[in-house]
Amino acid sequence: ARSLGYVVGVNEYYTSKRCPKCEGFVAQTESIRRLDCPQCQRFMHRDVMAGHNICRVMRGHIEKGERPDYLQPFENDGNYPWKPKQQPSPEAGPSRKRPEDKTEEMPGGSTKKRRPD
Repeated sequence: ARSLGYVVGVNEYYTSKRCPKCEGFVAQTESIRRLDCPQCQRFMHRDVMAGHNICRVMRGHIEKGERPDYLQPFENDGNYPWKPKQQPSPEAGPSRKRPEDKTEEMPGGSTKKRRPD
C-alpha cells in the first residue's frame, strides 16, 4: 500500500490473542512470544500470528468495509457495541449467540478467559 501512496493504521486489538486459522482464543505457553491454539493444535510466534491477523483486518476492510467480527470487541451478551442489536425473528429459527467465556485458573493464582470449543 505504501508504494501506491497509502499509509494505513491498524488497531492491533485481539491480533495476538486470536488464531488466524480457526479464529479461537490462543493460550500462552511458557515463552511469552510463543502461543498455542488449543482448538486447532497450532503453535505460532505471537508477532507472526498478529501479522496474519492484521492482513485479515486489511482484507476485511477492502472486501467488506469492516474489520472481521472475530477480531472485534464484543459485549457480555455477545453483541458488538457499534452494530445494531440482533432481534431474532420468529421465522428465523434459533439465534446464534456467542458462547460464554470460561475462566481458567493459571499457576500463580492469575486467571484467563477462554472460549469453549
